[in-house]
Amino acid sequence: MLKSVFRSLATASVLAFSVGAAHAVTVSYQVAGNPFGGNGNAGVTVDSKAGPDQTVSARAGGFSLSGDIFGNGDENFVAWCLDIVRYLADDTEYEVTDTPFDEDSLTTVQVIDIGRLFNTARLGLDLASDAKSAGFQLALWEIIYETGAEFKLATGNLTVTGEGAAIAAGQAFLDNLGGNVTQSWSLVFLQSTTETGNQNLVTATPVPVPAAAGLLLLALGGLAAAGRRRRTT
Repeated sequence: MLKSVFRSLATASVLAFSVGAAHAVTVSYQVAGNPFGGNGNAGVTVDSKAGPDQTVSARAGGFSLSGDIFGNGDENFVAWCLDIVRYLADDTEYEVTDTPFDEDSLTTVQVIDIGRLFNTARLGLDLASDAKSAGFQLALWEIIYETGAEFKLATGNLTVTGEGAAIAAGQAFLDNLGGNVTQSWSLVFLQSTTETGNQNLVTATPVPVPAAAGLLLLALGGLAAAGRRRRTT
């Protein structure tokens, strides 16, 4: 029984990415003229050998954005870029979806690996740090564009040069994809609906501990307390 509960929780921690029916939303910068809005970022050069085959200079980091992505009114959130060749524009239209994307579709494996990145690295991520904020973005690009056997920012079909601290942080996040889940997150994908096409994005919200897991933790706590009482009597 316990094994089946833990197995279910482990699966849910990786596959928790559903926002319900797709809907349109206008996404804006939290700070006018600044998509990062105080979040750390770093300048890098990304060289992709496959899909697309080109070299791009970009600023990597978490975007401080605002929009009604959950149908509860405008709220602030941090999103990350899923493209290396498109630009992010202020006050632009997106479709909120859990089936990314109509164009340049992500594979199931890519979505799972994006979930693993959030689940192992997003909790406590220092968004004010240039290295950490940019490193998280670099790890995302590697997951999406690397077609080789390993996630290595210095080698393979996607390579990154530039800010060394950001590259090191991104590689550390990638190396820990198989590590312990620090927080389960529900992924939310935003697909650009403009004619010219802007950057597709991903954000995430923390997943509450399931009721079954909460009851299990309470039960384990009760057993531990009972054990302590027996030892002291």
